[in-house]
Amino acid sequence: MEIAVLGPVEVRDGDGSLLPVAGARLRTLVVLLALDANREVTAGRLIDGVWGDAPPAAAANALQALVSRLRRAVPGLAVAATPAGYRLVTDPETVDAHRFARLVAEDPAKALGLWRGDLEFPEVARPEAVRLAGLRLAARRARLAGEMAWRDVVPELEALVAAHPLDESLAALLIRALRVAGNRGRALDVFEQARRRLGGQLGVDPSAELAGLHLELLRETDVREGNLPAEVSSFVGRAADVRAVRALIAGHRLVTLTGPGGSGKTRLSVEVGGAVPGAVWRVELAPVRDPAELPQTILSALRLGGPALRRTEPVTPLARLRDALAGRDMLLVLDNCEHLIEAAAEVADVLLRAAPGLRLLATSREPLGIAGERLFPVEPLALPPADADPVAAAASPAVQLLLDRTSHFTLTSENTEPVVRICRALDGMPLAIELAAARLRTLPAAVLADRLADRFRLLTGGSRTALPRHRTLRAVVDWSWDLLSGDERRVWRRLAMLPGGADVTAVEWVCGPDLDPPAALVDKSLLVLGPDGRYRMLETIREYGLERLAEAGETEAVRRTLIAHLIDLAREAEPHLRRADQLVWLRRLRAEHDNMHAAVRDAIAAGDRANAVTLAANLGWYWWLNGHRTEGARLCAELIAVPGPADQADLALVHVFAALNGVEGPMEFDEVKILFRAGERLAVGVQDRHPALRLLSPLAAIYSQAPDEARYGGAERLAEDPDPWLRAISRMLVGQVRLNLGEPAAAAEAICGTRSPGSVRSGTAGVSVSRSVRWPT
Repeated sequence: MEIAVLGPVEVRDGDGSLLPVAGARLRTLVVLLALDANREVTAGRLIDGVWGDAPPAAAANALQALVSRLRRAVPGLAVAATPAGYRLVTDPETVDAHRFARLVAEDPAKALGLWRGDLEFPEVARPEAVRLAGLRLAARRARLAGEMAWRDVVPELEALVAAHPLDESLAALLIRALRVAGNRGRALDVFEQARRRLGGQLGVDPSAELAGLHLELLRETDVREGNLPAEVSSFVGRAADVRAVRALIAGHRLVTLTGPGGSGKTRLSVEVGGAVPGAVWRVELAPVRDPAELPQTILSALRLGGPALRRTEPVTPLARLRDALAGRDMLLVLDNCEHLIEAAAEVADVLLRAAPGLRLLATSREPLGIAGERLFPVEPLALPPADADPVAAAASPAVQLLLDRTSHFTLTSENTEPVVRICRALDGMPLAIELAAARLRTLPAAVLADRLADRFRLLTGGSRTALPRHRTLRAVVDWSWDLLSGDERRVWRRLAMLPGGADVTAVEWVCGPDLDPPAALVDKSLLVLGPDGRYRMLETIREYGLERLAEAGETEAVRRTLIAHLIDLAREAEPHLRRADQLVWLRRLRAEHDNMHAAVRDAIAAGDRANAVTLAANLGWYWWLNGHRTEGARLCAELIAVPGPADQADLALVHVFAALNGVEGPMEFDEVKILFRAGERLAVGVQDRHPALRLLSPLAAIYSQAPDEARYGGAERLAEDPDPWLRAISRMLVGQVRLNLGEPAAAAEAICGTRSPGSVRSGTAGVSVSRSVRWPT
């Protein structure tokens, strides 16, 4: 028997089954007996706890009746009468409150796992409630202290300090956590707030522990050597990254932060530098244009630019820098290396070999590519779900950054949806979000969200003190474009035509057989190679590529090349969708879903009806089987309305799939009938091109006539068709119609060859037909 009182009262038997304890009085009785498990609880205490200030006239008899009721409700619960009251006969370890008190010192995390919610203790047990709450707070302190080294505990500690403002141990723990995260300024603020509260409310000074922590923080600030800038804005959503990069620097002498422009590499490097003890020097390389100037730039930043010692031979700046750092222990941050990548790699290699106490933290859009380098990709900020409510949206780092950079803006139920759209459209990229935040000063959120298709013209309001390439979104991406070779630019702009990403085959088809340019784009953080082997672009990078593709006059040529590739893939997949390996090919088509649909829509926009019809004809069963029926039906309907030539059989199939997918919801029944009849006419003479074309006449008859007139629409004649899929479909269709007409299930079973009366399925079609055929009314 297990008794839980740390939350809603629960009693469980030996196999874990929950035993009902109904009624507040009965639960209170369990709480009072369990808190003193295996010890006598006086009748007076039980009566006070159960009835409070209004006990019944015969309180002792009422208590006895309540105990009897408890014994009946929970037969395995042994409650013994004692001279002065009652005793719960059980090992205290069967009560969660007793286990909790023991585990607080042994295993705080395990102890906290026993706490399930608000306590249901009566007023008479308030001292026990206060004691247990104090133990819970102590367990939370111990757990957070243990986890501080490997996860961000600051938000949880800030909430606890707000709830317990006079708890000096919590304030000290929060200061330590902020110190670990490298946020010394905030740690000093926490001390000052604690000092004011203690003095104002209790008239006392901070404890020796708090005062000592404060002194340590001041000493660290005063003696720190280096030139890290003091940031004026808050650091949002990257606390885990700071810890991860610090851990890398602790184990490796060269760490490079990689990522596309605007991903926050520079700010992360500054925050990491602030969290690393010892001397930290930062060198900004963005203004440097000549690679030969790199060593002298570093010398100047480290304030080592004075005259060299007198020597008989000339001394290069790199040699002077090497000699100056040879005996020093420090972290050197080289920021924005990508345009000087060869020179930066050479300098880093020379310095690391000459100075054993030197550690390097570089930021670059591509790796330095030297021995011992460890990479840390700086990912976009985590995004809110597309349907997030205000609470879920506010928990997202991307939204937090947007709100932080727009002091006048408040998240509400009305503006949450456009705010979420803004952050998702901008891929969670910090610089783009900050530029959008600047626009929110002059545009409503909904308007900004609607106009982000023109993001490069819209997002231009960056900080006047930022680097020129960080003042507009276009300038950020222009910087990356300007650093590329001609082949790399060609691959970027062509792959931008694939919104769903590309596998190696698609890359070779669209861009040519040379895989070095795509590899270079991955290194330069412009392409991401996923674990599924597909290359993908952030949406901002893709939009820029599409602009460059149009400038190069290649849009139409690439569109035709791409749709030819996708038609080949869809044609190869289509027959497999009616065979045993259906699931394998559904997965392949799902990977290309966005590309396929974009290709159809691009072809419609270009008036390329022939290719669009062929692609859609080979995607029809994919839409049906994968649940994209509304989308498929609408695309087919749009295609039918486009003027121009198209393959007759493919056009007939487009009518079939428009009707079959449309009958599930988006189309009126009259439209479905028209489509079936039009498809039937188009299929004349080409029925042998696809089994679905031979199914058109029966379907047209069934959907166009009354049930008694249509019967099976001729489907029974297809039961001997050479195509096994069509044979199965025809039998299934006849069987379903017979069920719809009220015939016995045995008759349908005989047609379909099934044994189950509840549902008829075609194993080769993968389509459930347990629902009735939709008849015209």
